[in-house]
Amino acid sequence: MAATFLTGVFTELDLAIVIGVITSLCVFLYDSAHPIVAVGSPTEINGRRVFKNAANYGLPECPQISVIRVDGPLFFASVEIVEQQFR
Repeated sequence: MAATFLTGVFTELDLAIVIGVITSLCVFLYDSAHPIVAVGSPTEINGRRVFKNAANYGLPECPQISVIRVDGPLFFASVEIVEQQFR
């Protein structure tokens, strides 16, 4: 939004729209190519067993099975990042 606003203030409006669309597309592609891969760990909250993000909550990972959650869109550009995080 800032790129569109500043471009619109200093140049023509049609160029500002193009800059805004290109910037938005670049940010979307970057976010889509780097999805969040989180390892879940079982824990007990209020007498119920739930899965929480092991890294965020400082929980030990389950030694028998790995529960992995992928947040975000998956497409061909994100395969390498997801593969690295799986390993």
